[in-house]
Amino acid sequence: MIFHLRKWKDRFRFVLLFAAFTFIIYHMLLLVSRWIEPVQKYKEPAGAR
Repeated sequence: MIFHLRKWKDRFRFVLLFAAFTFIIYHMLLLVSRWIEPVQKYKEPAGAR
């Protein structure tokens, strides 16, 4: 059985980069959602009735 190490190295690098970028994008979206969400969700709205 012949293993092509260069091909496996490229695949491993792709999987590693894909996982890293997925992790980074996930945490960036979490930060944006925390930034957009109101501080007190269930507070009574202010304003004229």
